[in-house]
Amino acid sequence: MSDDEAANRSFPIRWDAVDELFADYEANLELMKESGTYDPSDQPELKEGDREFFEALLQNSVAKKAFPSALENIFDEELDAYLSGGIDGKALGERLKNRFWLYLEEQK
Repeated sequence: MSDDEAANRSFPIRWDAVDELFADYEANLELMKESGTYDPSDQPELKEGDREFFEALLQNSVAKKAFPSALENIFDEELDAYLSGGIDGKALGERLKNRFWLYLEEQK
């Protein structure tokens, strides 16, 4: 695929990463075949048109509505407290539930 083709794609995705994923998938298939561990029911070979179908799916995808920034900030703050060890998982759940409820009440 040329750079011009990649630049004209509509879905915001790193197409070089997609190319790398397909290459890794096929390389992994070859390694499994060589080692005798290949199971087509577990990891089938790509058929002609599979890649084109996947790319068309990505190109025709529509981004969902953005997550409200206020909720994103709540997630960030509470997850930071959890990941830093300030609160446990149960407290995280309770705090998120309470803050989301308050956010929804404020939106009414």
